[in-house]
Formats: sequence, C-alpha cells, structure tokens
Amino acid sequence: MLEATQGFYVKTIFYGDYVKEITIPTDVVRTNLRNETGVKNLGNNDRKLVTNNIRARGNFIRKVYHNFSNNKELSFLTLTYAVNEKNVKKCKRDLAKFFKSLKYELFESKNQELKYVYTYEYQRRGAVHFHILMDHHFNNRFILSKWKHGLNKNLIVKENTHEHVAKYCSKFIQANYISKNLTNVKALNQFDLNLKSYQFSYNCKNPLVQKFLSVISIKNIIDRAVKAQFIKFLKHSLSEFKTRILGSIYDFKLSDYVLYDNSEIWRL
Repeated sequence: MLEATQGFYVKTIFYGDYVKEITIPTDVVRTNLRNETGVKNLGNNDRKLVTNNIRARGNFIRKVYHNFSNNKELSFLTLTYAVNEKNVKKCKRDLAKFFKSLKYELFESKNQELKYVYTYEYQRRGAVHFHILMDHHFNNRFILSKWKHGLNKNLIVKENTHEHVAKYCSKFIQANYISKNLTNVKALNQFDLNLKSYQFSYNCKNPLVQKFLSVISIKNIIDRAVKAQFIKFLKHSLSEFKTRILGSIYDFKLSDYVLYDNSEIWRL
C-alpha cells in the first residue's frame, strides 16, 4: 500500500540555511472549494485570526532567516520613549527619521547599505516600544545622538543566535494589521488602524518559492523524515483505530535537502 503512487502538489520554500517542503495530494487541493459564496469573513473569525497570526509569524521568521542568517555583524536594538508616547503613527515617523540618519552615516563611512527589520509593541505603561534587528552595529553614543527619545538595549547578536532573535521578535507579529487582531489586548489601540506590526527594509528579499506537481509514493514521503529537522504528517482519520497519511510538512537543513527521487515533475 505504501508503494502505491499518486499525484502531489509540492511547494518548497528556500530560506537562509533551511528548506520548508509542503506536500499535499492533488485531489485534496482540487476538491477544496473553500468559500463557494464569495462572501468574506465566513465562519469563526477568532479562529481565523489565530491561524493567520501563526502563518504570519512563520513567514516573518523565514524572511528573517533568509536575510540575516549569513550576516556576521548583527545587532539587536530596543528603542523606547521616556515620555508615555502612545501614538504609533508619530512613533513610526520618528523611526523613519532615525533609520534615514543611520543609512546616511553607513553609506558615508563604509559605502554600504543598512538592512533591518523591526516590530513594535506597547509597554505596560502604554508607550510604544520598538525591537530592531540590523546587519550593522552602531555604538550607544551614536544611537543616542540620532534617537533622543530613550534607549533600552543595544546588543551585538552572537554568532548563530539570530534565530532566537527572530523568534523573539515574532511574538509581536500580528497577521495583516494590528487593528484586526483580537488575541492581543495591548494591540487594540486607536492609533493602530491600517498599520502593520512589523516592517522589513526595502533591500530585504523574500524567500525563494518553487511549486510543482509530482507523482510520489507515501513510502517516499515517510522515508524523507530521516533527514528532516521538523516533521508534520498530514493525516486523515479512517476510523477510531486507523489513520491515513495524506502528505507532509518538512523543514530540512539546506545541505540535507534533495528533490524527490524517481518522480515525474511538472513545474508550476
């Protein structure tokens, strides 16, 4: 039974030193009609928001890995306000001026571009709080000369710890716009309307995505688990005692990843 082959939709995402592979049977993809009425926001919206947040955080982490995993001079910066500043639109304007000063200094001194990503949250007192990951480090004196509102941390990211920083920052990610998120009470602020909770610099690239159709056996899918860093089998319950494996979601180290063997591929 495991040797039987069938058609699969395969999506691979190359990000930094990793590859995420999603394998789903084509018959499941084609018969998933989803929303037949065309009307948006059907069903349990709270559940959708939670699912969207999980997806947004995963996309955020992968993009951070993709852009910062090979940088040797990373820094993690936390900027805050000494006053109880709650207007995030004003704070984002202040941050844009701050990045402009940093980019100018870096270009003038080293003829290099600055790559960064930031998220924001609210402190308990209500003030806006920025978390920033950058591919260059600036000393405290220079940071304070460009950001006069208040400084919390200015740390050099140790080698091979960028993944921890990415996961930490992802805690503050909300799907789409913060005003639509009901799972984080601190995020429900009148100034958050139509504002994203994170931002990458323009020179940050998206992970490479490839999609194709392939004929694969379930045994081949299971065998790939040996080299996977993360494994999630997609299953369907046939009865109380039996389940059927439909597909899989894997994360591989880039060095361990290979395409399916002995399979016929149609790229999309």
